This record gives sequence, C-alpha cells and structure tokens, in this order.
Amino acid sequence: MTFAAIFTALVIVIAFTAVFITKLAVEKIFALAFVTLLLSKVLPSDKAFLALANPGVISLACLYIIVGSLQKTGALQSLIHGMLAKTNASNAVNFRLLPPVAFASAFFNNTPIVAALTPGLIDWCKRVKVSPTKILMPLSYAAILGGTCTIIGTSTNLVIYGLLTSHFPDKSFGFFELAKIGIPISILGLLYLLIFSKRMLPNREVVDKDFQDVRKYTFEMLIDPKGPLVGQTVEEAGLRGLEGVYLICVGRGCDKIGNVSSETILQANDRLIFSGSIATLSDMLSIAGLLHSDDQVYKLEDTDDTKIVEVIVGIKNDLIGKSIRSANFRKNYLAVVIAVIRNGERIDKKNGDIVINAGDVLLLQATKGFIKTYRHTNEFLLLQGAKNIANPRKEKMFFAVLALFLFVLLSALNVFNIVTSACIGVAVVLLSKTISIEQALKSIDLKILAVIFFAIGFGEAVQSSGLAYAIGIFFSQLDFANPLGLLIATYLLTFILTEFITNNAAAIIAFSVISSLAIELQLNIIPFAVAIMIAASASFITPFGYQTNLIVYTAGNYSYKDFIKFGLPLSLMTMFLSISLIPLFWSLSV
Repeated sequence: MTFAAIFTALVIVIAFTAVFITKLAVEKIFALAFVTLLLSKVLPSDKAFLALANPGVISLACLYIIVGSLQKTGALQSLIHGMLAKTNASNAVNFRLLPPVAFASAFFNNTPIVAALTPGLIDWCKRVKVSPTKILMPLSYAAILGGTCTIIGTSTNLVIYGLLTSHFPDKSFGFFELAKIGIPISILGLLYLLIFSKRMLPNREVVDKDFQDVRKYTFEMLIDPKGPLVGQTVEEAGLRGLEGVYLICVGRGCDKIGNVSSETILQANDRLIFSGSIATLSDMLSIAGLLHSDDQVYKLEDTDDTKIVEVIVGIKNDLIGKSIRSANFRKNYLAVVIAVIRNGERIDKKNGDIVINAGDVLLLQATKGFIKTYRHTNEFLLLQGAKNIANPRKEKMFFAVLALFLFVLLSALNVFNIVTSACIGVAVVLLSKTISIEQALKSIDLKILAVIFFAIGFGEAVQSSGLAYAIGIFFSQLDFANPLGLLIATYLLTFILTEFITNNAAAIIAFSVISSLAIELQLNIIPFAVAIMIAASASFITPFGYQTNLIVYTAGNYSYKDFIKFGLPLSLMTMFLSISLIPLFWSLSV
C-alpha cells in the first residue's frame, strides 16, 4: 500500500471516528478532513470540486426549494387536515392516519409532517381520552416507512443518489426505483403498526407541562422606590448579565415593556419578570434596591412583537453540549429561555447553567424573527405557539403543488433527467412568486449539501490514492467478499451506525466503504446503494436515530424501552424483507 493510500485511510478513519466520539458538527469534521486531503495533494484539485456539478447535489437543493414553497403555502397542512375527524379510538385514528402519512412522506419531507400533526394529536387525545403513546410512535414510523418509496422520500435517499451519480455515472437510478423495496416494507410495516400498536405500546398519559401558565416558570422582583436602582439603566443596575436568570420584561403600571434593552431606565415600583430557577432568589435579594414580589401581577403572553413558543431541540442543533449562557442564547437567537423540560420534568436549576441535550423542550419568549427563521428547520422543531406567524399563502398553493407534480411526473416518466425536472419545478415556484429568491435560499439545508460535497471528495481521494484498489485486494482474499454476505454486512453496518449518529452521516460512511469494494470486486453498486438507503431510514429502536423519532419521544413521554420493545421487531422485519427482495430485483455482480 502506498503512502498516499495510508495517509488517505488515516484521515478518513480519524474523521469518521470524530463523528462518533465528539460533539462537533459532521460538516465541520468533514470540512477539516477535506481540506487536509486537498492540501496534501492526495485529493487532486481538478477532482475536488466535481460535486458542485453533481446531479444529486443540485437536485437536493432544488427539492428543498420546492418543499419550502409547499410549506409556505400551507399545502402540507391542507393535506393532513381532517384526518382526525369522526374518530374516537386509537385504533380508528391509526387506520385513518397512518396510510396517508406514509403516502405523503414519499413526496414530502417527513419531519414537518410529524411536527405539524403532533400538537393536534395530543390535543385530540386529551379530548377523547385516548393515550397519545398509542399513536405518536406509529406516526413517526409510518412517516419513515413512506420515505423509503422514492428517491425524494428522505434527504438520505438523495444523499446516496448524489454519491451514486458521482462515482458511478454510468448507473441509472429511476425516481421510483426504490419503490420495489419501499412499497413491500411499507405495507408490511403499516400492518404491523395497525395490528400491534394497541397491544404493545403502553397506555401512558403525556406529562402535562401546562406551558400556558408561564408564571410557573417565572418570578417577579420589585424596584424599591427608596433604593439605589431607581433612575439607573438595566446595564448600570447589573441586571443584564446575571448568572442563571434572564430579565424577560418590565411591568410598569398598566404597561409592560417587552423588549428590554440595556439602556431601559428603571423606575420606582417597576416589576421585573425573570425566568430561571427559584433557587436564584437568594442571589437576587442580595442586590440592593431589589425586593421580592409576593404575588405575580403580570402574566407573560403573546404580544405583537413576541410569542410564547414551545420548541424541541433537534439532533442537528449546534447548541447541543453547550450551556444556555455560553451559547449567548438571547443575543444569538433573539429569544429568552423561560424553562427547559427534559424527560417530562422541568430542570430546576439556573437556566444559564443548563447544558442543552437533543430532545430537550424549551419554553421561549421569542420574537417573530426567531419563529420565521426556525419554524421549518431541523435545529428547532416548533410544536406550540407558532400560529399566525407568516400565514400561509394559500392563493399560491396551486403553483407549489404543480411544481412538485411536474418534478415527480417528468422524472418518473424519464421525460427529463432528475436535475432538469427539479429545475423546472423551481422555475414554477419562482416565476409565480410563490416563494421569493431569499426565502428559496433560506429553505436549502446547506449543512447537508456540504456533507455530500465533502463525502464526494473523500471518494475521489480513495480512488486517486490507490486506497480503493488496496481495499479490494484485501477483501477479495476473504470469504467476506461473497456478494450476499457483503450485502448483509452493508445493511447491518448502516443500520448500526444510524442508531448512534445521524442517518445521513451513517449512509455516507457506509457508501464510502462499499463503493470502493464494488469497483475492485466487480460488484453491481445499485443493490448495495438500495440497502444503504433502506437501512439508514429504517431507524426504529432508538429515539435519536431519526428526527421524527425525537419529536414523538419528547412529546409522547416515551422511554428508551418503549422504542426497543416496539421498534426492534419492525427493524428485523424490514431488514429480512429487504435482504430477501434486493437480490431478486438487482444482480449483485456486474
């Protein structure tokens, strides 16, 4: 093995290991590895940037814009409206809900589908006295299953499609190619969900966080009319940088100052509303001129400028592993953390000291800017309080639906290739002014595109350095090189990785390994790519392997045991059916 091959293997192994053992974002780790390979000239500069013209990358960017227009116009909400009508039992609502959700997830991003349905489902469960735990997990699983039916069903499918078209340009992969496996496993999975959800899932009520009464999470302090703080600004009084508490607003007579700046001048008898643990009260009382209020006069509520919102911290959020104080939350996100809920319980400590975890529920007083920025991202999943912000443009819904229809139809019938079809869809929503250019750019998930770009660069380095040839020689001498055994190993590798890291990262790692072997062992890459797509999506046994699982895990007050008990049989059925069917549709050897 040459030095270039050894160096390439070392850099890539370190990068993939860092994804596991550090909390750094995948795109940052991959970027560092990419630059290292480029500067060392192991990755030729003329091949390093081929991903910019990759059909999968361009298609994914266009698809984000089309889906963004669908969300903006309310087409998604209209699609799911009325699913709960005239049902009064968990089995009835699952029969009515799960098949349409699976179908919609084949063409829509499944995360907003689950996020949009979850609050309404919880409210419905409270009204008809049905346990939400019987419904929310099947909802997530149905959305995941539906996403396995088309190449646009999940971002992971498009990630692999992009890598496939980059490394194997001679291999064609149709729009509904994945449906050969996706439809059978979706049918089997839906039958499992409909039959066993009532029997296997616990009859557990969701912990009522009662976020409507925000006063449970705040306390008021009074400005002593005879104290030294009268006439001082908030900054001069030392109330802006308090450790562990946040000054949310100031009550003054019949008025309430919501946007408190450092220059706000304090007056006698002002009521200062803070968020944070009551344990900080002793610290507050040590400030001369500040008195504790025995009652709370002002209630935090929605205003023209701010809203009380409930959000879930997504698994791709850069906040994970940071404290609220170190993240400078108020300045960077234009929102104040009122309370943090973890595993159904409020974390009773100073807010600033709380280290954010994936799946935490944050109660925020947020500006409209925060809601508009994050309501359709994977960083924060807005569950409550985002109503009437940027109302859907229903008059433009026709054009958003038309764009998706043309994209699917032209791609499926091979009238145009997927890139051209996607560009036509984008042209429809832009020319009709369904979505502005600025909004279109914001709807693109640049982090995922960056990961794909760097992963394609890794593949070029593996080929150019001779590492692919060395790997192929090594495995060709082992019985492990048996195509069926390699297919099973590929599925298991992807499946296991997905449960510990994000599904996109797991798919990229698995494809990086198998693509090199496929070239050297003269195997057909298509069945292995299909196995990776299915395995990376079929995340059913942990709440953190897939974004939709995280939503229902928090909202439904599930435990890890619930996911293992109900998700493991579904995972095994999906794996066995996929491994059995894939060789029937695609030859494993060239």
